Amino acid sequence: MASDLGDLRGPARVLHPETFLRAGRADAITLLVLRCLRVSFVTLLCAGASLAFVTGNLTEEAISRLSSPAEFIRAALSPLIGIVAAIAIRFAVGWVALAAALPLSGRAWTPGTSAESRWRRFRDVLHVTSAYRAMRWTWAVRGAAVERAGRTGDVLVVCEAVIRVANWLAPFAFIAVVALSRSGG
Repeated sequence: MASDLGDLRGPARVLHPETFLRAGRADAITLLVLRCLRVSFVTLLCAGASLAFVTGNLTEEAISRLSSPAEFIRAALSPLIGIVAAIAIRFAVGWVALAAALPLSGRAWTPGTSAESRWRRFRDVLHVTSAYRAMRWTWAVRGAAVERAGRTGDVLVVCEAVIRVANWLAPFAFIAVVALSRSGG
C-alpha cells in the first residue's frame, strides 16, 4: 500500500503568515511592540526582584506581614512594584494581543456556520480569536510583520533581540545581587 505522506505540504506552504495580520503597518507595528513587551517579562521580573531584595522587601519576614488587602497594596507600591509591573505587563499584553486579533477572527466565519445562541457564538469567537492570537506569536508571522512595518520593524526586531539577551543575563544578575547583598558587598 502506497503512503500518502509524500503528498503532505509543509506548514510554510499551507499557512500564509500575512493572513494573520490586518492591512497596513499599524497592526504589524502593534504586534512587534507587543512581542517586545511580552518577551521583557523575565528581565522585568528579575530587575524587580533585585530591587525588592536590595531594599529588604523580599525577605521571609516582609512577605509574612502580607496578611490583608491593604498590606498587599502597600507592598505593591513599595520596591516590589517592579515585580508587580512585570506581572501586570505580561497579563495586559495577553489581553491587548487578544483584542488585536479579534478583527481577524471574522475571516474564519462563513455564512450559515455560526453557533445558534449568543453564548455559543461568543465562545466560538473567543476560541477562534485565541487561535489567531497564538498564530500571531509565531516566527513566520513575525517575519511578515517586520516586512510590513519597514524600518520600524527592523528597529523592533533589534529591540526584541536585545531583550532576549537580557533575559538570559537577568537571572545571573539577580543571583549576583543576592550574593553581594549577603556577603555585605
